[in-house]
Amino acid sequence: MFFPIIKSRSGDECVVALCDQWLIDYGNKEWKDDARRVLQQLNVFSDETRQNFEGVFDWLHKHACSRSYGLGTKLPWDKQYLIESLSDSTIYMAYYTVAHLLQQQDSFDGQKIGPANINPSEMTIDIWDYIFFVNKPYSSLKTNISKETLDLLRNEFQYWYPVDLRSSGKDLIPNHLTYSLYDHVAIWPNQEENRWPKAFRANGHLFLNGEKMSKSTGNFMTLIEAVERFSADGMRLTLADAGDSIEDANFDEKNAEAQLLRLYTFIQWAKEIVAVFFSNNESESTDGNKSKNYFDRVFQSEINRSIKLTQEAYDNMLYKEVLKHGFFQLQKSRDNYRELCSETEQLNIPLLKHFIEIQALILSPICPHICDYVYQLLYPNKSIMEAKWPVAGEIDQSLIDSCEYLLDTVHDFRTRSKKFKDHNKATIYVAANYPQWQTFIINELKNIYQENSSFPDTKTLASHFTNLKGIDAKYSKKIMPFVSYCQTLVNEANNNIHILDRHLTNMKFSMIINNIFNEN
Repeated sequence: MFFPIIKSRSGDECVVALCDQWLIDYGNKEWKDDARRVLQQLNVFSDETRQNFEGVFDWLHKHACSRSYGLGTKLPWDKQYLIESLSDSTIYMAYYTVAHLLQQQDSFDGQKIGPANINPSEMTIDIWDYIFFVNKPYSSLKTNISKETLDLLRNEFQYWYPVDLRSSGKDLIPNHLTYSLYDHVAIWPNQEENRWPKAFRANGHLFLNGEKMSKSTGNFMTLIEAVERFSADGMRLTLADAGDSIEDANFDEKNAEAQLLRLYTFIQWAKEIVAVFFSNNESESTDGNKSKNYFDRVFQSEINRSIKLTQEAYDNMLYKEVLKHGFFQLQKSRDNYRELCSETEQLNIPLLKHFIEIQALILSPICPHICDYVYQLLYPNKSIMEAKWPVAGEIDQSLIDSCEYLLDTVHDFRTRSKKFKDHNKATIYVAANYPQWQTFIINELKNIYQENSSFPDTKTLASHFTNLKGIDAKYSKKIMPFVSYCQTLVNEANNNIHILDRHLTNMKFSMIINNIFNEN
């Protein structure tokens, strides 16, 4: 039989030796079916991760699990071999639940006995069975360890297990993480509620400035170097914005510098607003919308929307989305509010103080030091660690939509006015509804989206709308641009298909009249 020549990284020729080997039969149908049940109830946070796991299940069969050298646990039935690292320690999280009782906190090698006063040699297989399995009676044990002590360990395990979340690299999906699913169902069959892992979060690799990190090329940065250059919070903010899910993330140094500037600018502005608030002895309004003008109410709704969307992003461990809704978009809403109020309305200082507090709170998991500093500007000598997480209030989407329409309309008028510098008058025509052909397309898109929970690709949509009855042929060239516009609306509204229901209301009409014509 011919085998190709294989060379190591050092250039040496590798020789494969035929040795005795123990194999784990992951191809066993009954075991594999049980392991699939673990995967079905597992939160993996992304469709791509789930597809990767399912692909592994399709091809995984027997796996060599022993080796004759290195670190590791000896194979119980053949102690001349060690269990190789990917097959070993697949339920090591169970040890974490009792580690604080078995070894001292400063004893990483376990040589200092912990509060339970148990020697390592006393932790036999039977003892571990008693801790891990509720149906194992104490009377079956041959030990000098008291029942009270072992019950303490058992209670700790039962309280803390199963694993709520395991974070790991995507390269471990084809091996270690999948083996962990198999082993959990083998050791704790039919205990999906209280022993099987709840969530696995797989992440991609980290690039630096768009390239793989490599000491040989000089494209490399240590954590200490990153902290010294960009601060802890600046680095954390850049990492959170580097990429989400299973895709490889990219730490960009220029982006890190820009993020630092954003944080510095926010701090300086927050100081100014807080100074104005306390110098004027402002009192926080509790009158709801009665004491707020149109722009105040829009800004308040946008703050509430940011709280809601940021919480959802945190729950899904999508930290780039967290920054999108809980920092960049929220800062943009603040900037829009300042611009809209600059000429016609006075800024609501208590509302801006509320904004600063919300911004500090929802960004604090990513930038804890800066957010704690800003929070103490509002509440001196009180740490943000003592604060409660904000709860989103009422979100008036129609207000937000109307203001976005206003901003888009003003931008459009300013752009057009540059082409007609000699004209100082304009006639505005306002449509009460979409034209009939656009309404028809919107209804079709809503039906398609609701059937599939998403839009198909552009080619499929173009095929669907080609020669579709209900649309006059004279609009054929306008169909796909309008379809694309509708898709953008839905995407920007976080896949809210009902955004397509909005039409220009009388409130929007009066809002345009009251605001556009007040501009100089």
